[in-house]
Amino acid sequence: MPGRAVEPLAARHGDGAGLRRLDAPAGTLVFGRGESPVCAVNPGAEPVRLPEYGTVSPASAELPGGGVLPADTAVRYAVDGG
Repeated sequence: MPGRAVEPLAARHGDGAGLRRLDAPAGTLVFGRGESPVCAVNPGAEPVRLPEYGTVSPASAELPGGGVLPADTAVRYAVDGG
């Protein structure tokens, strides 16, 4: 699953230049370009609540809303200007 989540991100944003890890709840990974989040991943067994970063496009599983990222799920956020 991690490869599936990363491949579209790499295809859209090149080799990852300019991507950086953003502050995120324990057990999650959130990457951004500048201050704009690009991808959030919850590899854990429990859902976590994330800040509402923006429009999800797409997610690897159905999202319950309210900023909750289910277990074993990755989301990509629409990025302005690209």
